[in-house]
Amino acid sequence: MYNFYNNHGGISILGIIILSIILILVLSYFGFDLKSLIESPKVQENFDYVGGVVKNVWNDFLKKPTLYVWNNIFVKTFESLKNSDSLKLEELAPQLPEN
Repeated sequence: MYNFYNNHGGISILGIIILSIILILVLSYFGFDLKSLIESPKVQENFDYVGGVVKNVWNDFLKKPTLYVWNNIFVKTFESLKNSDSLKLEELAPQLPEN
């Protein structure tokens, strides 16, 4: 039988997908209407609230450091690798000690 848990003690993405499908099937079997629940005004208000909180956290706390790391570390590193004429595959590969 397939093990849905990875080696670190958590559930894998495949396990989440399969469990989600099973949950939807069980809810459908008992006559639970997901569409009416998702479209209800109260649920929409909650989604709007959570979305606003996530946007505020991104804009106020995460955006600046994330963009700094992206632009000043990743982009500059990739540009220097792309523009480097002396970069060879042999230089990147780990070297084995000679006997």
